Amino acid sequence: MKNLTLSTCTLLLFCQSLLAINVSGTISSDSTWTLANSPYILTGDVIVADETTLTIEAGVVIEFNSTLRDLIINGSLQAIGNSTDSIIFRGQTGVQGDVLIRNEGVLEVSTFEFCVFSSMGGNLASGSAVRLDVPTIFRNCRFNNNSDIIADADAIGSFDSNNRIEEIRVITSSLDSSATFANADSEGFYFELMGDIIVADSNVLTIDSGVEIRFVSSLHEFIINGKIIANGTATDSINFVGESPNYGGIRLVASGIVDTSVFAYCNFLNLGSLNVKSAIQVSQPFLLTNSTFNNTTDIISDGDYLSGIDQSNRLEKINIVINSLSTSTVWPQADDTGFKYVLEGDLVIEDSTTLTIEPGVTIEFTSSLHEFFVNGQMIADGTITDSIILKGNLNLNGAIILSNVGEVDTSIFRYCVFDRLGSLTSSQAALQVNNPVILTNCQFNSDRNILADADFVWGINNTNRLDVIDLVANTLDSTTVWPVADDTGFKYNSLGDQTIMDSKKLTINAGCEVNFNSTLHEFFVNGRLIAEGTSTDSIKFSANLSGSGGIYLTSTGDLDTSIIKYCSFKNIGSSTVLAALRVEHPALVANNSFSNARDVIASADFVWGFQENNRLKEIELLPNSLTTTCHWPVADDTGFVYRMQGDLIVPAGEILTIEEGVEVVQNSTLIELFINGQMIMMDNVPGKEVRFYRE
Repeated sequence: MKNLTLSTCTLLLFCQSLLAINVSGTISSDSTWTLANSPYILTGDVIVADETTLTIEAGVVIEFNSTLRDLIINGSLQAIGNSTDSIIFRGQTGVQGDVLIRNEGVLEVSTFEFCVFSSMGGNLASGSAVRLDVPTIFRNCRFNNNSDIIADADAIGSFDSNNRIEEIRVITSSLDSSATFANADSEGFYFELMGDIIVADSNVLTIDSGVEIRFVSSLHEFIINGKIIANGTATDSINFVGESPNYGGIRLVASGIVDTSVFAYCNFLNLGSLNVKSAIQVSQPFLLTNSTFNNTTDIISDGDYLSGIDQSNRLEKINIVINSLSTSTVWPQADDTGFKYVLEGDLVIEDSTTLTIEPGVTIEFTSSLHEFFVNGQMIADGTITDSIILKGNLNLNGAIILSNVGEVDTSIFRYCVFDRLGSLTSSQAALQVNNPVILTNCQFNSDRNILADADFVWGINNTNRLDVIDLVANTLDSTTVWPVADDTGFKYNSLGDQTIMDSKKLTINAGCEVNFNSTLHEFFVNGRLIAEGTSTDSIKFSANLSGSGGIYLTSTGDLDTSIIKYCSFKNIGSSTVLAALRVEHPALVANNSFSNARDVIASADFVWGFQENNRLKEIELLPNSLTTTCHWPVADDTGFVYRMQGDLIVPAGEILTIEEGVEVVQNSTLIELFINGQMIMMDNVPGKEVRFYRE
């Protein structure tokens, strides 16, 4: 037996036998272990010093005679065997010894070619055959140990696929330079994460196709401050696997320079660590394609970073955390076999920012406290065959609020289904409209469909399916239109006063129904109201309770001529208007029907626009001094009267013309008609004289 003792200066050989050489100590100058002196038996630790190379010839056998024996490489180790003459590292009896590659000095990378590692890994400090702290080259090596390799994450990039190795255990480490997790064995191999792996800002971790990464704890995860590229192939995917449910995960962190990570042909199974809470947590851009998910929760993401997901994936849902979208983005259809976005909090689309939702997407709200706040623009453009579904997981969960903050952009909803929505903030409405919107071919299955400012309902057409639009108290300071939003039966429900400002116009389309739900709610028309129905499609004004609501054409502003035709008024007459219709500025009133306690109250100047084909019993005339020449027509040819509520004065120079068939009623002996100008009572039709009387 030969004994070889290594000091810090010299290598002493004691040739006792040609069978083996015992080695221990420090190698401080370049040395070679030759085949002629093989085998070499480590009877103590062997340390290859900094800036020193140990070369091992092909065919050499290195044995470790204790679990405490380490071959420690601070310099460089070149173990180059060949296909017919491997280098063998093995425990002498049982599981003994390991190789530790440190390379603390600046020297060539350690290399193992055609090496065999067997029965190693007994050292408790390592627990594996090889411990890697720095990158090391392995080619055509074979491992047969309880644990093959334990390594820092940045030390495992130089494996080729011709090795035969079961696993590489990766310890907690931070990648301060770009690195690769290579496929070290093409016949089946995995990396086992023993702690967090942090990819530092501006660095890239590349994972080769065919690699499997296993997580062994719910506390371990990838933390990506830089970028991860996991590009599998259709025939050689990359697997991320938790050894038990909810073990491990990948966290894409919005820290430093924002890089786009890539996952293609990847499988995610049993992931969801305590911190990540899902397979992937996304706070930076990423691309996801042709990947499959089977986890309790697949993806948790900020709303900004979903545009890189295509529908070739197989995943059940993406959970969206509370977030503010500050850049325009797209929410794609990430799985065409059934998939949804689940909102876990409010999502705010900031001013000048657009969120586009692709056809086929489902968005689910999980709380009555969660909403979309759209300060910018939302484009939810489905198709007739692939609608967009916005739903609460329970009734009255979630809503979309188009706010009036910042620049006013027009949001679009086409072929959308609003199901069981209605949050606390939106007053339990599915959609709250406070800025312009185009709504077409949408369906509402919610207790309350739409709550809107009256200015912004013009883009809602009659292809939708909804029962009612609730209108909040509002001042219309722009000209607008109220369309028919559902041609199968639909109404506007006024929840407060609607004021049309001076020089502005509100047009109510034929077929609309407007409902007042309180005696305190009215229309105040300082500008102009165009409510022009047709003989086959009238406009209906009604009230939930008799005596609620009313339309007041005020004497304020420019006194534009309003038009009210083919309208019906039923049960209307608030405590302010006092009648269904109060007229104190010019109006054309024709082909209307009235069924109210009090139909019309008017200034005597402005009844000239009433035509005889209305259906109303009387017009009550306010006390007034006529300011213009005017005439009082017959407003209902089936029997009709003007009822004077006080004195009326025709000033000098003015003419009051009263048509034949008119009846004027004075309710009191104190009420008079003073003619300082001229009154003409027409009698062109026999039997239809003008009548004055008191009741």
